Amino acid sequence: MLLPVLMVQPHAAPRGPRPWWNPSLTRQILIALVVGILVGWLWPHFAVKTAFLRDIFLNLIKSLIAPLVFASVVAGIAGGGDAKKVGRLGLKAILWFEAATTLALAVGLFVVNVVRPGHGVALPAAGSDTLATIASHQPKTLIEMLVHIFPASIVTSLADGDVLQIVAFAAIFGLAVVAAGERARPVAVLADAVTAVMFK
Repeated sequence: MLLPVLMVQPHAAPRGPRPWWNPSLTRQILIALVVGILVGWLWPHFAVKTAFLRDIFLNLIKSLIAPLVFASVVAGIAGGGDAKKVGRLGLKAILWFEAATTLALAVGLFVVNVVRPGHGVALPAAGSDTLATIASHQPKTLIEMLVHIFPASIVTSLADGDVLQIVAFAAIFGLAVVAAGERARPVAVLADAVTAVMFK
């Protein structure tokens, strides 16, 4: 028996307008963007001293990526309830991903060759040892790329933030949850709850 679709939340009652002291997340981001530009423009020395706030914010964002990706993929696959339906959705997702990646590459090549950002700016060359170390840890062939997709340890992948390996493991785990049926329903509910918490 396949896992039924996860609970559908009832429609919440429409909310009134937000008070000015409690703006939406989008407005908070826009306000922070404007404030950051003004501070960097008017008080550049003070802005440099607040760089630690940037590092804290980026670290918090990075800490959310791995559990959010894992929980959302598991909840999405388990919520489908039907392996065939999940397969169709996965195929569509891959096609959309390939189309978006191709478009992004085309835009990037256009900007680099036509706009030429950074032209004339002299930057210090990175150390050859650093570049060699980075290159040695990257897969070089198609076979190495395929092997790299499937993690030897999901704990290591979560700690390193390797999104590709997390997605691959989460997809297999989600299909296993669907195959386990009603016994795995608490796992699907937990993944859905974790996703909801992460988006808060």
